[in-house]
Amino acid sequence: MADIGQFLAAVGRPRTEVWDERIWDTEVRVDGGLASVWTKYAFYRGEQFSHCGVDIFELVRRPDGWKIVHIADTRRTTNCWTPPE
Repeated sequence: MADIGQFLAAVGRPRTEVWDERIWDTEVRVDGGLASVWTKYAFYRGEQFSHCGVDIFELVRRPDGWKIVHIADTRRTTNCWTPPE
């Protein structure tokens, strides 16, 4: 489990390869100022498959717009879904 600083350091630095997270089957639920997004994903480093799972985003509506307040995901390398073409 990473804190926000660790997460940003991991995803925010330049890479020699493209990180490509393909998402599909996205479900969004909203009640007033609270929203939840659930989506399947497959992650590729360059053209090579790395892992898959589910991403979950929790959002809160503020006066200046929707803000992500929590991110969670599952990760596995077997029994993976494949994104639709």
